[in-house]
Amino acid sequence: MRKLTLLALITGALTFSTAMAGDPAAGKARAGVCAGCHGANGQSAQAMWPNLAGQSGTYIANQLKAFKDKVRKAPQMAPMVAALTDADMANLGAYYQSLPAATGQAKGDVAAAKALYTGGDASRGIPACMSCHGPGGKGMPAAAFPAVAGQHAAYSLAQLKGFAAGTRTTDLNKMMRDIAGRLDEATMSSLAQYMAGLR
Repeated sequence: MRKLTLLALITGALTFSTAMAGDPAAGKARAGVCAGCHGANGQSAQAMWPNLAGQSGTYIANQLKAFKDKVRKAPQMAPMVAALTDADMANLGAYYQSLPAATGQAKGDVAAAKALYTGGDASRGIPACMSCHGPGGKGMPAAAFPAVAGQHAAYSLAQLKGFAAGTRTTDLNKMMRDIAGRLDEATMSSLAQYMAGLR
């Protein structure tokens, strides 16, 4: 039953993602304002702001739409998305997806995090993170599941905390809220560090 549910979720995401094709060149022309926080090459110099380079274009477009619709809350993003059309969002997504992804390095002891990422923890009802984010953390672009490899650990940790607290609600069928809600902060921090070093 659990496998059928996951298949249905992925199929729904695949259906939605087909409507989100964009033009990288048009996205590049609109991306100048994004560079202040996310870097000229889509790789942010500040750990609090995410790297966008190499991220799924559909995922980026979906998040921009969520910011514009105020489903995902971030005061600094509100003025940035206010004038964007759906086409602009798809184009920006396509542009950032076309850029080389950031690489990072895990810090500290991440052995337990690696085990959780690759194998999950059945005793706590936690599936393997790689089921949606891939063994190398490159995500599942066709299903709009984001890449996590090379992302700033501080940013990933903040997102996990947001899902756990229920303040971030852009996850499909509450999947991330359910999973993150079963993690303690130390585990979240270790996972964030491990994902930062994935290639």
